Amino acid sequence: MPNQNNCLGCGTLKQSNNKDELGYVINVTHDYCLDCFKLANYGENKTHRHPEKYLDIKENSLVLILQSVMQLDLLFSLPIERIQPNAKYIYVINQLDLLPKDTNLDHLYNNIHLLAKKNRVSYEDIIFMSALNPGDIENLKDYLLNQKAKDIYLFGFQNSGKTTIMKGLTNNKTALNINKAGLTQNTIVEQLGDKVLHDMPGTYVEGYLSDFLPYESYSRMLPKKNIRPKIYQLKNTQKLVVNDLVEIEFKGLDVTTLVMYLNPVNQITKYNIKNENNYLSEDLEFTQRTFKTFKTKTHITIGDLMFIQVNDPINITIKAPKGMHLTMSESLLK
Repeated sequence: MPNQNNCLGCGTLKQSNNKDELGYVINVTHDYCLDCFKLANYGENKTHRHPEKYLDIKENSLVLILQSVMQLDLLFSLPIERIQPNAKYIYVINQLDLLPKDTNLDHLYNNIHLLAKKNRVSYEDIIFMSALNPGDIENLKDYLLNQKAKDIYLFGFQNSGKTTIMKGLTNNKTALNINKAGLTQNTIVEQLGDKVLHDMPGTYVEGYLSDFLPYESYSRMLPKKNIRPKIYQLKNTQKLVVNDLVEIEFKGLDVTTLVMYLNPVNQITKYNIKNENNYLSEDLEFTQRTFKTFKTKTHITIGDLMFIQVNDPINITIKAPKGMHLTMSESLLK
């Protein structure tokens, strides 16, 4: 049930007046705006940007709050309940396929439940899944068709997998599900049995890679398949440099272990701190931040590039592009 006046790729209203604005088409009969066409065929994108406001959510609806396993630091931080208090909420932890196969999911589930209780967040259910797993999609479809709500909304941060799930549930072949921040511009509506499924634009997270790098660069860095954590024994006289974007060093012990979760295409190099060469990009402005880690396992998130697990109580200093999303929390993983 797509609107013929809207681009089938990103949902924005088509227009033929200004090629520098959203939704531009040479001919309004075209299915895709020019930017979606270029993104799908050439990996180029210029005009797509994050919508500046939340869209309407109907009363008595069901809202699936999607979060990638790469966004565990943002759990329960969306203020969606304030926008529509008369709805039911289900948390969907997506991209489970990125985690190592031996991840203890029971431990993760219990910790998420405890975190929700601590933050006084109420919910109907917590669902673990991978949008790329046909079995998970079918299970979710059966689950949703057995709910009373007529309207179902997919809501979440950028690149959490909303559109991939929508396409899997409805057999939509036209919407674009590419790791492009701010791709979905307007709600894409599809029929799901007797339900109406609303795929909403992603909620903007400031400080992700898309704020610093062009799409062609950052899309290669994002995790895309099962991550094999990289384990580094690091001395306090050494530092790690990830690509030319992030520099990591620590104090407090002679040696510590860092477990790093990221796309293996990213290059990690170990240097001696006395080496004063600058290995970071000269095109960006950098700042550093020091975290005092917990006595229990600590989870440090660096944008949507990676997260790090630290077992020891140390002072870890991260130099990254100014404004990059950096957080520290107690780890939810075992």
